[in-house]
Amino acid sequence: MANNETKSPTIIINQLRVVGIRKDYTIFFHTGLNIINGDSDTGKSSILDLIDYCLGGHDIDMYDELRSSGKYCLLEVSLNGKIYTIQRDIFEPNKNVEVYSSTIDDMGNVFPKEYSPNFSRRADEGFISDFFLDALSIPKIEIKQAPSKSDSKMIRLSFRDILKFNILSQDDVGSKQLLDSANFAVAIKNQETFKFIHNLLDINIAELNALISEKSTAQKALEQNYKTISTFFRETNLKTKEDLNAERARMKENVNLLNEQIESINQNMKADTRGLDELRNIKEDLEKRIKAEREKIENLNIQMRQHILLKNDYLQDINKLDTAIRASRHDLAHDLETPCPVCDNALRVSSISEKFQQSGTELLEKEIKSVKNRMSGIAKLIDESRNEIILSEISIAELNKELEKVNVLLDAGTSEIISPYLSQRDGYTIVRAQLLERIDQIEYTLKIRNQLNEISNQSAKLDLELTKLHKDLEELKASTPTTEKITARLADILNDFLIKCKMNNVTGISVNERTFMPIVRNIEYHKLTSGGVRTLVSVGYFISLLKNGLETTTNHPNFLMIDTIGKYLGKTSPRYLGDTNPTEDNSEGFGASDPTKYLNIYNYILKLCKDREDIQIIVVDNDIPSVIQEKLRLNVVKEFSSTGLGGLPIGFIDDARSFDI
Repeated sequence: MANNETKSPTIIINQLRVVGIRKDYTIFFHTGLNIINGDSDTGKSSILDLIDYCLGGHDIDMYDELRSSGKYCLLEVSLNGKIYTIQRDIFEPNKNVEVYSSTIDDMGNVFPKEYSPNFSRRADEGFISDFFLDALSIPKIEIKQAPSKSDSKMIRLSFRDILKFNILSQDDVGSKQLLDSANFAVAIKNQETFKFIHNLLDINIAELNALISEKSTAQKALEQNYKTISTFFRETNLKTKEDLNAERARMKENVNLLNEQIESINQNMKADTRGLDELRNIKEDLEKRIKAEREKIENLNIQMRQHILLKNDYLQDINKLDTAIRASRHDLAHDLETPCPVCDNALRVSSISEKFQQSGTELLEKEIKSVKNRMSGIAKLIDESRNEIILSEISIAELNKELEKVNVLLDAGTSEIISPYLSQRDGYTIVRAQLLERIDQIEYTLKIRNQLNEISNQSAKLDLELTKLHKDLEELKASTPTTEKITARLADILNDFLIKCKMNNVTGISVNERTFMPIVRNIEYHKLTSGGVRTLVSVGYFISLLKNGLETTTNHPNFLMIDTIGKYLGKTSPRYLGDTNPTEDNSEGFGASDPTKYLNIYNYILKLCKDREDIQIIVVDNDIPSVIQEKLRLNVVKEFSSTGLGGLPIGFIDDARSFDI
């Protein structure tokens, strides 16, 4: 821990990883200030969305690149100093959330626990909200839905309710509806959550006592489980973790040696069977000749079918010519109809006589002779094709006999040469399989061993938490906070922030004791007309909550995410121009030509985080001014360029464009 130890819960994000189809996409974070910088539409905000999603968010904005490239996300996070990895499916928000008590790299060494992402159903381990509350030692309570009514319905206060005071989204920065203040039902619950965070509820001391009792019971149960499992391990002579790791290392070394031996055998088999190459060449030649003969038979069959069809046509022609000859030898009536010998249509003899000169049968007989000669030639070709097919079939039969002899020789030679190798290789393969099975058993046993260590770590963690809770309880009893004291302290921090940022006319700064929303120049926050002023006040208010948690005992985690920190500070996006008064922004000194206030926000955050390892602030920014770029260089954890300028990635999903997304 750094120079100052926090009195409130801590959330530190170590890394976010999207496991993708083509590759994984990872971003690492550190304590203190983390900046994600770059052009618009490069996926900066999606990083915060993914973190929020892994922290129990309902869903995620599935933009095209993420939809086509990702599968699930992993968040490695430290909760009160204990490392966990949260795994969540990005396509199925209602699917159970898996939690590993390890880093991302060591996930394979522990068994995960599954939690329901919402309160609609209960998973085996419960709800993800309760997991976060337990891990952060935040009491689980119910609050009144309508605090002013004595018979009000009680509703569960979730981790997501608390997290609203830790995440300032792009739409919320400088928004008039900060913390959904225009939504009465949500605003009421936010006010009750604020009271709980700052121990202002009447039930806080009682709930703290209940939490101490609950964690004491849990610690005793863990100690009993540890004793039971340890006794079982001793009675079954189960090896220690060190012995198991050493045995696994030996097994893996033996597996590697066996793999080398098996590969050596394979190479030797190839070398020793090279003497059979001549037989293999003969076999290959025989197979090629058999294939050629079969192709020849197929072609001959096609030709033969064509010739048979032509022969049938010639026979029809001869029959028709014979009919014509017989007809011409009879004394036909002048008007007698007769079929045409060519097309079979009805013809009148008289009409034929008028148009054609009659001739004798000699010409028809000559044509019949010519057709018969052609038919005889076709018949000869058919016979030749048939004979060639027979010869090819005989040739194939003889080639197959030769091929069979070669295969017998090859099989005999190969068997004689490789049988000793195969026997030896099979022996090595069996031993390797046994070793791999033993490695699996060792790794499963190690997971059980790690589970025992996890029980021990959980017990030690609970012991530290109980010590802290007892201390917190004594502090609460000694000086129970009041609404006036908390709002005054937050107002003092906000006032200091606005002065350090050099906002004009820093007067009338307070926090409403009913709504807990900031007041500036004696004007309620939602009535401020300058978007630039609201930006400074909204950022300053969330930073005030964070700083107060560093210095006093609260249920506010020392963690903050801000999306587009300079929203109205001289570079307002066209989509937000309707929510501010540009004239007032300029008069307040929020012009693009003067980034002073914008720079002072960063200077304030840097000073707040200096020499501390118990605080983390993640900021999304579109354009860091050049005058402060060098100073913030070590704080920029990711930078994007929509054009890839300077070799920068085009976005968090940095290979999407190459796949036409």
